[in-house]
Amino acid sequence: MWIHLSFDLNQHLFLLQAQNELPIQKNNKLGSCEMLDKHDLHHEFPEYYDRIHELKASNSHFARLFEEYHDINREILRIEEGVENTSDDYLEELKKKRLAHKDKLYGMIVNS
Repeated sequence: MWIHLSFDLNQHLFLLQAQNELPIQKNNKLGSCEMLDKHDLHHEFPEYYDRIHELKASNSHFARLFEEYHDINREILRIEEGVENTSDDYLEELKKKRLAHKDKLYGMIVNS
């Protein structure tokens, strides 16, 4: 998923990109910038930061799913940033897999 940002934020966004804090792609044809969404669990569920840390340390199944989720997320980001090339179908399957993992992890976070 992409968030579209207008040109008036260009200078600030490129500064963040230069500091490696924010992945950005520039679309010269449209004269705009796009920012990639963060999907790591701590950004998705900031209110459960401590609970996520507890479960990673105490539940091996949660820890395994957590690592798989982040591996999938990193692969999606590499594809969206243009570092890796793949088919749209493969990218969509990865996104579905990431969502399924996130659903499982969220269930474990709130129900344990």
